[in-house]
Amino acid sequence: HVKSEAWYALRGEADACFMVGVEGNPSMAALESLARSGAIGAAMRRSPIVPGDAVWLPSGLVHALGAGSLVFEVQSASD
Repeated sequence: HVKSEAWYALRGEADACFMVGVEGNPSMAALESLARSGAIGAAMRRSPIVPGDAVWLPSGLVHALGAGSLVFEVQSASD
C-alpha cells in the first residue's frame, strides 16, 4: 500500500456523496463476494458532499465518489 490521498469538496449536486469504506466489518471473503457480484457500491458508507469538507483516504481503503461530485484530489506519488 503506497498511495494515500485526500478529497476536498468543491461542489456537490443534491444527491452527491462520498463513498468511503464498507458498512459493518465484512470478512475478506464477504468483501470479495460483494466486489465480484457488483454489489459493493450499495454496501459502501455514504455521506453527503458539503463544499469545504475534506476526507482523508489512507492507502487500501475502498472509496468512490457519487454522481454530481466535484472534488479536488491530492495524492501521494506512486510508480
